[in-house]
Amino acid sequence: MIFLGNLSVIDPNKSLVNFIHYIPLDPEHGMKDDNGNLMPQDELNSMGILVDSLPQPTPPKGFISLQRM
Repeated sequence: MIFLGNLSVIDPNKSLVNFIHYIPLDPEHGMKDDNGNLMPQDELNSMGILVDSLPQPTPPKGFISLQRM
């Protein structure tokens, strides 16, 4: 799961993501509250959204993507 937070709404179908956490539910490196406890999914959902993956941009013609090498 990937957490997208601190969203700024641009229009009803588009938001600007200002914060990304790639392992929010990890016991060691996940998102924690003020007491150091791992935040549950419902609390994370109230602060942003959880997604399974992010789309990868396709490079313009004539350019090579380093991620695919």
